[in-house]
Amino acid sequence: MITCTVTSLVATEEYPALQCVTLPGTEGVFQVYPGHAEAFFALQEGNIQLRHEDGTEQKISANGGECYINHDHVIVVL
Repeated sequence: MITCTVTSLVATEEYPALQCVTLPGTEGVFQVYPGHAEAFFALQEGNIQLRHEDGTEQKISANGGECYINHDHVIVVL
């Protein structure tokens, strides 16, 4: 299980209990699963997809930003 924080100038949202996070990286789309190595990525325009523990999926639009992954926590700054 991983958690995700998405923050922007408008709001900060917390998403607990996720199976996977899919992000639009500048080098291509990538997925984050539990146990992912610590990493920092630049994001391009696209959708962030959150797969919740119950299998439902949620999409968030991104116009670029940054992503930091550490200890099963994904932090996205838009």
